Amino acid sequence: MVYTDQSGQRCFRFGNPGFRPKVRDITGVDHKVCFAPGQTSLERSPVSTGTTGVAGKKGQTRIDQYYSGSVQQSGGTLDMIFKPCTRLAGDADFRCVGHARYVVRLAAGSCEVDITDNRSNWKLVSKTCDYYRAM
Repeated sequence: MVYTDQSGQRCFRFGNPGFRPKVRDITGVDHKVCFAPGQTSLERSPVSTGTTGVAGKKGQTRIDQYYSGSVQQSGGTLDMIFKPCTRLAGDADFRCVGHARYVVRLAAGSCEVDITDNRSNWKLVSKTCDYYRAM
């Protein structure tokens, strides 16, 4: 999900929430990554906290996550690379995994995305892309 506000700040939220999101589903959560106008790299996004399933305790284990990344824009195409870093409850340090590359083509109120993700052996079965521009 991509949102561009009136000042030109661009925010991204990853994952498929299972419903057609509204702007507040991007701006109103802490698990997003935002770039100020003209900013092309991000050393570390704010940390978001959620729950995960570990050792049969789905939804009971806290996980902290942040992203580092970069974004380049050429016309209506965004070329982005993001690397997630996570820490389970009780762990002192974050662990970062390989990056994923997203090439997003923006159009009036819509977008298309190509994803290159070599972080694991699971297969990406669906891709969704939602684009919101400031009113």
